[in-house]
Amino acid sequence: MWLEVTHRYCQIKRATSEEESWLGAYLSFRDDKAFFRRRGKWRADTKIRMLNATTGTFPAGFLASVRAAAKKDKIKIKLLDKRGRPPKPDPLALLDWLRDYQLDAIDAAKKNTTGIFHHATGAGKTEIQIGLTEVYPEKWLILTHKIDLLSQTGERFAKRTGEEVGFIGAGKYNPKRVTIATFHTINSMLRRKKTRGKIEPFLRSIVGVMVDECHVVAADTFWRVTMAVPNAHFRYGFSGTPFARGDKKSIYVWGALGPVIHKISADYLVKKGVLARPRVRMIEVRQNVEAETWQDAYRLGVVESKPRNKAVIKIAKKATKPCLLFVDQVKHGQLLENAIRRSGEKVEFVWGKKSLQVRRAAIRRLVHGDTDILVCNVIFQEGIDIPELQSIIAAQGRKSMITVLQRLGRGTRKHDSEGNVTKSEFEVYDIADKGCGMCGKKGIPKHRSCKWLERHARKRLAAYASEKFEVVVERGQQLSLAEVI
Repeated sequence: MWLEVTHRYCQIKRATSEEESWLGAYLSFRDDKAFFRRRGKWRADTKIRMLNATTGTFPAGFLASVRAAAKKDKIKIKLLDKRGRPPKPDPLALLDWLRDYQLDAIDAAKKNTTGIFHHATGAGKTEIQIGLTEVYPEKWLILTHKIDLLSQTGERFAKRTGEEVGFIGAGKYNPKRVTIATFHTINSMLRRKKTRGKIEPFLRSIVGVMVDECHVVAADTFWRVTMAVPNAHFRYGFSGTPFARGDKKSIYVWGALGPVIHKISADYLVKKGVLARPRVRMIEVRQNVEAETWQDAYRLGVVESKPRNKAVIKIAKKATKPCLLFVDQVKHGQLLENAIRRSGEKVEFVWGKKSLQVRRAAIRRLVHGDTDILVCNVIFQEGIDIPELQSIIAAQGRKSMITVLQRLGRGTRKHDSEGNVTKSEFEVYDIADKGCGMCGKKGIPKHRSCKWLERHARKRLAAYASEKFEVVVERGQQLSLAEVI
């Protein structure tokens, strides 16, 4: 089989029908959400097919795995490489500020022009990104999905290198050698005829692209933007949870950026003294929730649940301060804010619609002791680092491994900006949701709501245990990974 290789795609140029069938089968993945997208009915085709049968193309990120699988199955592949030679690294680049494991990551990039850095929060991904732009002094684009990350990454670049970086997003368009851009802005410019002629030449000029929190590439819009950079020799992604989606769409991340080329776990960073050791305590809450849909089960069993919210309030009073309390819905945050304030604690609620300035001011009040507990939603899930934080409460429920680990990472850093040690251990509280305790016994069918809430709690437990964190239930029984999956 002959494959033509470009920076974004590979295309079949010559192959037998058997070889094409083999490739199509290899690049097909079960779509676990097909049932729900058809409102309770399975689609005729329940697979994600990464080989376009019409054009004979597939994303270039799969090339290495395709070649390895073909070799195993005794299928010969010949490459017609149209990418050209990538730029060579600058041997005089100064990287003396990087830690040893960060230098290892740079070495991995020198050996692979594409790939994913599977790095836990606290590994210093921005420092590695800066290092890559120094090693390869080419034109770089860094893609992020949040305005907060846009400004924070830019500030770090300027402070470390003294070089002015460009921005595309938040009302700005001033590209430089290193440009940080939001997916939303580039997607908007590509969709509008009057701005498309401005953004497309810029994207064609990019030699290297890096995607921050690259697990988002699985979403359609982010995928289109990532694949809109046609000439980038270097394509790297950074995430602590690159393939942790509940469905199989994480495969798009691999297709766009390639396989994992370097990994740093949270447990490794704890042992290196970079992160405080998280100690996770699950507080069991048993309740009877009568609901036929997941939306109603979540509303009644999490957002409006009196026993569950009472447990959260009790946790908030005893948790070491300053404390971050996560919710998903504004209504839930407002309920908890009011209840915790009535209990005598200094509490504030900040959610996504608040401006960046308002959110930063809230963090300052938390750090300075004017607020003890900051209730927040998804906006604080990524890009917010508060080394002074002593505890978090994950009151949001749900099952997403990405959400669980990202929220935990908001406060695990052991040192503040001046290098002072702020803690050696970090308190994490979650709710071990239990059903009514009656169903599922003596022939009584398991209630759907009980099943949903308990399954999601087990998923969160598994996420903690997968990172080798100590997980303890209220009775003090330590759980192993095998016990919680």
